[in-house]
Amino acid sequence: MTTLINLIGGQTVPNLIAQKYINQDNILLLYTMDSIKQKDCYKSVSSHITFSECEIEPHNFYQIQKVISAFIDSNSSDNIILNFAVLICTNLEIKQFG
Repeated sequence: MTTLINLIGGQTVPNLIAQKYINQDNILLLYTMDSIKQKDCYKSVSSHITFSECEIEPHNFYQIQKVISAFIDSNSSDNIILNFAVLICTNLEIKQFG
């Protein structure tokens, strides 16, 4: 199973671009209290995808790392892709769309 981890912010287009190019089974959405509207909008245009969600504190990089690490640990047999804007990191390889 492949999971795409999207960090939802003010602009969801980078998330949609990654989703278009990745053949994922599930998407984990990391969002803040300020990006709930963007998260809900993103989900509404991607209704055919299975989502997991986790609210995070803005700019708390330690918490974000902890959440992602815990997710990876509990899904260690899966292919996990972290989407950070339009930069895709998978298995320590970096692929950039553009």
